[in-house]
Amino acid sequence: MLFAVDVGNTQTTAALFQGEEMLETWRFPTIRQETADGLSARLFGLFAVKGRSLEAINGLALASVVPTQQGAWKELAACMGWTFFDVRSCKAKGNSLAGIEVGT
Repeated sequence: MLFAVDVGNTQTTAALFQGEEMLETWRFPTIRQETADGLSARLFGLFAVKGRSLEAINGLALASVVPTQQGAWKELAACMGWTFFDVRSCKAKGNSLAGIEVGT
C-alpha cells in the first residue's frame, strides 16, 4: 500500500491507497519540530483507530512545504522499510508567469 502525505504549514493531510483506490484519509496538525519517532507514534494511533496497520505500507509519497518535516518523514520511511517518493512542490509567486490560473 502507498501512504501519501501532504505536509502544509498548519495541517497535514494523508491518505492510504491500494492501487488506485483510496482506502482511508486523515488530517492532523503539522508540528514543525516533530521527529520520526513522534510521527510513528502519532500514525500508529491514527491507523489503529481505523483498524489499519503501518506494517501494510510499502511506500511513502511525500509533498511538503515545511523543510523541517522532510527529514523526519524520510527517516520514518527508512526505519519502516518503505520506499520513499519525494514529490517536489511547485512554488509560485504572485508575479510569476507559471501558467497557473488563480481565481479571486
